[in-house]
Parts: sequence; structure tokens; C-alpha cells
Amino acid sequence: MAYSFYDEPISSNQYFANAPNARTRREAAEFFWKGKVLAEPRPPVDSSESVLHQIAHPYCPDDSIINRQVVLQSDNRIRKSVRFRFPILSFEKELLDILRANTSVPVPRVYNYYRSAEFEHLILEKIPGVTLQEAWPTLKVHERQKIADQVVAFLGEIRKLHSPHIKATQVLREPLRSGISDALEFNRERFRGFLDNNHISAYVTTRTDGLRSLPNVLTHCDLDWSNILITDDKNVSGIIDWECSGYFPSYWEWLSIKKFTSPVKRTDETWFQMLERRTRPSSDAQEVWQLEQLHRALEKHTQSGLAPEDRQESRATGWTEVCKILELDSSEPALAGDYAELAKHPLWLEVRSDNNTHPIDSTQEDTSSETV
Repeated sequence: MAYSFYDEPISSNQYFANAPNARTRREAAEFFWKGKVLAEPRPPVDSSESVLHQIAHPYCPDDSIINRQVVLQSDNRIRKSVRFRFPILSFEKELLDILRANTSVPVPRVYNYYRSAEFEHLILEKIPGVTLQEAWPTLKVHERQKIADQVVAFLGEIRKLHSPHIKATQVLREPLRSGISDALEFNRERFRGFLDNNHISAYVTTRTDGLRSLPNVLTHCDLDWSNILITDDKNVSGIIDWECSGYFPSYWEWLSIKKFTSPVKRTDETWFQMLERRTRPSSDAQEVWQLEQLHRALEKHTQSGLAPEDRQESRATGWTEVCKILELDSSEPALAGDYAELAKHPLWLEVRSDNNTHPIDSTQEDTSSETV
């Protein structure tokens, strides 16, 4: 029998640490939600409105609990709703207002911003056109290149907007603290938790000390082809989805693009390859890319999978990559893994011991007053 991811029984020698009696991921997720109270499981949608896009809560096996949603309202305006963790959409509103006032970049007009019990909401102009992702298969090579040139020209305008310090609510979907002034501090913040290791600290400092003089420029950070709108005449009509944006060191836009380029050679360029070639810095590119590779290897080594075998594989391969980058002997002691936060995930698996069946006790079941 073929099972879905959520309904496939787990191995008999494993158990869910936070739902020991559950045998499937669906049962573990249901146990997590049992008794929990959400004021707004999902944003309200009127029958006259159309849901264009939505993302469920990562612990929810169905669409009953929504974290993000984009809706076309009956007045032909876009309503974007995000479950509140930190002020994402209020900052997006601020940036869109700045862009409309200071550039010719085609971004949506903001009509309203408001908060409900658990969501931020942004009411936006609906920009005409289709996404580049939708149009890509029908475009000729020269049309794709023209669109890439237009986007890069708009980036030129965006990059004229500077800040004396790095300013963003998030980086790579995680909150970013305020008060970071330059690329050195920014990278030390990104590598925080690893800098007690002398090899890592020296590597980061050596490759970022020369970047301190770089300006902090407005950066989109998510130039996926789903965020580029084009018209029938193959011109850019809109650049949307600015919630990941902010003022970052001037290389950050290129790095955000570079991460999505494949090293595999192709007969035709992908969208990200076109952008990467056009935005590559004339200097510092090698240093910042080396830093990014180290950061990814360290994340693999210390922030691994939910299953024990995945954690073991990630720790081993991640540390091998770290040692290769730092030119260390493979016998160098690995970093300790901190799984305190990850282990709270409802699908976190552990290996069952022979003498313990891990029954669910009454304290685990009494969650009736708990909120998320």
C-alpha cells in the first residue's frame, strides 16, 4: 500500500518524542494541536473573493490552519495576510512607500495596513500582467534577456537608496536584530553561535574585514520569477513581494540570487543564472561566496533532520564540508549540536530503547488551556 508522507507508519524502533504513542506523522500532528486554541486559525475569506496563494502552518497536515495567504478581493485589490511573528508587512509597507516616492520601479500601491487578532494584513494594488514563471516557456531567448536587463536596471535605482546601518525585520525568514552597522557585524551576527571556534572566527573575520566600507543598499532578496510580472509586450510591469527586503551590504542581492544557481551546465540559461551574471560584484564575490558556503555547511552540521538517521547523515556530511572549507584535518572535533528548539517539533523522532515503550502520561494529555 502506498502511504502519504503524513500517513506512512514510522519504523517500529522509533517514536515521536512529543507524542510517543503516535505511529504516523498525522497522529503526532493531531496530538500537538489537541486542546490548543487559535484566535484565528486562518484569515477570513469572503465568498466573493478568490484565494490566489496560501501556505499552511508547518505543523498542520492539511489546510485547516493557515500561516500565509494572498487573496484577490471583490474590488480587484490584493489582500496579503501573514501570521504575526514579527512586523513583516508593516516594514514591507514602509519600503513600498519609499520606492514609489523615490524611484520608477513598478511596485504596488499600498491602500491599507491593519492587524487582526493573529495576522498582519496589507491591501495592495493589483498590478497587471502575468508572472515570469508562467510566461517563461513561451519566451524567446532575446525576450528573456530583455526582461533580465530591465529588472537589473530597476535594481540600479533601488540600490541608490542607502541606510547608515543594516535595516530589515528578517534575513532568510528569521528575525534580525537592530543595531547592526556593517558587513562585518552582519556576518558575525549570522555566524553567532559558531564563533567560539577559533578556526571559524578567523575565517569569518579575514573575509569580512575588508567589506566594512560597503554601503548598505535597499535589496529585494527574493527575485524569484514568481515575483516578476510582465505584460503581453514582454516588458516588466511589476516587482512584487518585498517582505524579505531591507537595507543590506551591497553584495547581498547578488548572493541571494547566486544561492539558486545550479553548477550544472545547461544549453540555456535559467532565470537566476541570467540575473547572477548581470549582478555579480566586480570585487569581493569570491570572499562572500566562500562565507556563504561555510554558513550552509555549518547549518547542515548543526541544524539537521527530524529523524535520527537524517541527523546522523547531516552531521557527518556537514562537518566534512566544514573541514574542507576551513582546510582542517577530518579528525578535528566536531561542533556540538544544539537541538533544544528543533526537538519541540511535533514530528521529532528518537530511537526507541528496548526497555521503554514511552507511554503517554496524563500530563502530556492535559493541554486544554494551552495556546499557540
